Amino acid sequence: MKRYVSIFIVLIVLVIGVFFVHQSSTSHLSMDIVNSIIESKGINNVTWEDFEKYTYQDIGSGNYIYQYELPNGFYLYLSGSALDTPPTYIYIVDRNGNRIDLKK
Repeated sequence: MKRYVSIFIVLIVLVIGVFFVHQSSTSHLSMDIVNSIIESKGINNVTWEDFEKYTYQDIGSGNYIYQYELPNGFYLYLSGSALDTPPTYIYIVDRNGNRIDLKK
């Protein structure tokens, strides 16, 4: 019986450890990362999957609009009608509400 309890405890610890590793792998997005992705792939080849490991909010209704928080009050937006095709629009909104189109 003690052996089963020990195995159960080890399994719980492993599951919790995997959860925390997954949580910590979700990185914060920065302008350097955005620029690196765009420069390496080209703006027309950027996909939704390029940003899937970063935290976002789906704020769309009818279309997909993913909002990613950037440092200094900036936000990155990916917008499109389907997740299996590249985003139609990619833009940044600065802290003053000014929109900077990267792909339109």
